[in-house]
Amino acid sequence: MSAPFRVVNLEAGRTVRLEFFGPIGYDFWALFGDNPEEYDKNTIERTRAELKEQLDEIESIEAAVIEVDIESPGGDLGHALNIYQALREKAEAGATVKTRVLGNSASAATVIFAAGDDRVIRRESMLLVHSAMYPYLEYTNQYDLRSLADGLKNWDAQIKEVYAAAGVGSEDIERLMKMNGGHGKFIKASEVRDIGLATDIEGGEPVFNFDHDFILNMNRPIMEDTKTPNLIDRIAAFAGLKNEEAVEAVEDTVEDTDPRIAELEERINALEASNAEGISLLNEARETIATMKGEVEEADNAWAEEVAAKDDTIAEKDARIAELEKAVEDMAVTGDAPKNDTKTVEVAADAPLWVRVNAARRMN
Repeated sequence: MSAPFRVVNLEAGRTVRLEFFGPIGYDFWALFGDNPEEYDKNTIERTRAELKEQLDEIESIEAAVIEVDIESPGGDLGHALNIYQALREKAEAGATVKTRVLGNSASAATVIFAAGDDRVIRRESMLLVHSAMYPYLEYTNQYDLRSLADGLKNWDAQIKEVYAAAGVGSEDIERLMKMNGGHGKFIKASEVRDIGLATDIEGGEPVFNFDHDFILNMNRPIMEDTKTPNLIDRIAAFAGLKNEEAVEAVEDTVEDTDPRIAELEERINALEASNAEGISLLNEARETIATMKGEVEEADNAWAEEVAAKDDTIAEKDARIAELEKAVEDMAVTGDAPKNDTKTVEVAADAPLWVRVNAARRMN
């Protein structure tokens, strides 16, 4: 098999070719091969270093045309998305990116293929598109599985964005990713072009380093040498069941769990509805209180105005009485009375105040 990644200068300053032959990033397939030592070389440090090297190589390219040849069973989706983004940035900077599938390519490799402005597939080649997958599960409970499912949905969303940006319709994307329970199905070059993932088909001898069955069953076989089982085999071994019985046990567990989850969701919805009704009543009560406060304040203001008006009237009357009392007292002290040509009213000095006031009025 060729080296997984290689850069070839075809025409200095004009054309550079990148070759992705083999797994993308983390080599999941080494687990299912006949060389366990090769799988042991898989480390986070190693794959991160490889990705950095590849991204640095792409970033350093100054050619006007970047050709990308692909023949890969796929691999690490995160790794592929980084390569995709780097190639698209080159395209946005003015380079023409041409991707080409030379043989059976699948999974994460199709993400890199989608990065091309021109996307060519050889006539005998095939592509496999599928939903995002997680290859390993240790001791796992339902909450782990649901959290994992949520994460895989996010990966699926990113895959869909990549295919959509290449021009593939949403219905075709959904159909391909859901085939065979999300494991996908190889489609011919003509269909790849028809759905818009490829822009053209070319002749030439296809490169087949990976057969269909190997890629489709990548997460199912058991290595005889290392006896490393897949999930169903581990469940069967733990429970002392045959594989078929283990599958049924898993399905029964899911069936038992789903009604309980539905019940809890229903209770949550009821609580949310009840809370909404309570909040509505509380807001209504607050509005009523605010209205009543306004009415009380308005009544207080009206009463204050009325009291102020009465106080003014009383003050005026008090001032007039004081004035009259002073006039009466002045007459009592001097003994003088206003002259009147027609009549004279005599009032004793010790007469009551009201008598003196009335006498004063008649004289005036």
